[in-house]
Amino acid sequence: MPHNHVYERLVAGPDDAVGAFAYVLYKQHKVAFVKNVFDARGRDPTDEEMEIFYQQISLQSQLDGYRQRAQVLAANFLEDGLAEHIVRIGLELQESDFNRRLDRIEGKLDGKRSFWGWCAEVSANLLINIVTIIVIGTAVIGYKSLASFNSATETRLDLGTDRTQQKSESSPQPKVP
Repeated sequence: MPHNHVYERLVAGPDDAVGAFAYVLYKQHKVAFVKNVFDARGRDPTDEEMEIFYQQISLQSQLDGYRQRAQVLAANFLEDGLAEHIVRIGLELQESDFNRRLDRIEGKLDGKRSFWGWCAEVSANLLINIVTIIVIGTAVIGYKSLASFNSATETRLDLGTDRTQQKSESSPQPKVP
């Protein structure tokens, strides 16, 4: 059997990934051919049949077809690999961002767990309580002052007191005929 030069015609050099994929496609085609002959005739292909196969696949159009399909395979391979890599990098970034946030929260909590952090929390709560007491006290004092003012005004004007009711009861009512 003569030497087949398909590898040299498909693969340009050691860094030619598309050529390597094209050669794999050629080998798959060759295996399928041998299997088809064996299945159809119950034997391996003869030297004549293999020579015809080599002549067909050695046509430039056939070799170009292997390279075109290999380019599609290489592009898909790269897309899948890059997609996986992008997802992995995205997850790593999310995890690192999460870890940074968690570290910041832990730092803040550690600051509050110290004696001075406790003092700051107690002081803040004490200040809030004092302000609340002042606001409530001001509202109560204001309410009492308003009630006193209203009572003094009613007394001066004789409104809403028992004397006003007594005067109206003691004064003569005009008789209606």
